[in-house]
Amino acid sequence: MRLTRRYFGRFMKNSLLRCVRLCMPFQNFVVVVVVVTTGVLELEESPSQAIRRSCNSNNQTILDVHLCVDRPHRYVDAMASAGADRLIFQWEAVVITDPKDDNKKEGSCAEKAIRLAKQVKDAGMMCGISINPSTDVEDIYALLQTGYVDLVDVLAVEPGFGGQRFQEGALTKLSKLRQWRDERHINSERQGGAPQLKLLVDGGINGETAPLAVEAGADILVAGTFLFQHPKGFNEGVAELRQRMTIS
Repeated sequence: MRLTRRYFGRFMKNSLLRCVRLCMPFQNFVVVVVVVTTGVLELEESPSQAIRRSCNSNNQTILDVHLCVDRPHRYVDAMASAGADRLIFQWEAVVITDPKDDNKKEGSCAEKAIRLAKQVKDAGMMCGISINPSTDVEDIYALLQTGYVDLVDVLAVEPGFGGQRFQEGALTKLSKLRQWRDERHINSERQGGAPQLKLLVDGGINGETAPLAVEAGADILVAGTFLFQHPKGFNEGVAELRQRMTIS
């Protein structure tokens, strides 16, 4: 779900919440993608607040907020207060130097990302990092080594709109990340040995690409267009994905 500042209010009160309620029986995560190209996000009600209310009937649902914004540090406290469980920020938003930046501290790109991740953790949220198709996974290893990040979001499409074709380079990135994680033993023994660092792939997920992503190392799949535009309906789309991945 991708939200722009201009259209958020009306869309959120209608389509967005209907989508969340439709998904609720099938998932443990709700991912909200907030897109603001310039300026400050000014909303009477944040995405997290409204969706958190919709999730109240399922206390196990994790609410992820993916900020595709410039200077994401401005929104950390607001999203924490609104009820986000995890904040995912774009690596590229930290790398790009913005002349309007009000957080002008010296340091490398990795150091800036580490400071932001620590800010997210200090605000009481889990932290995730998202990388565009053009970003090499090696760029984020220093951040991952800190332990601040518990999720890597590998974008298999360019940010901005749904329905794009899956870029197979994401499979290579997933494989590299899984190998890096396993070699450094970043595996938790908690709750059945689930990996502490989770790998998520977003974009172009369908019946063909889902099993490839899982085989490459993805722990979490984000599907949108395939499910909401499935010719037999949303429920059948979910069933098809599960069947193709041979999971329940």
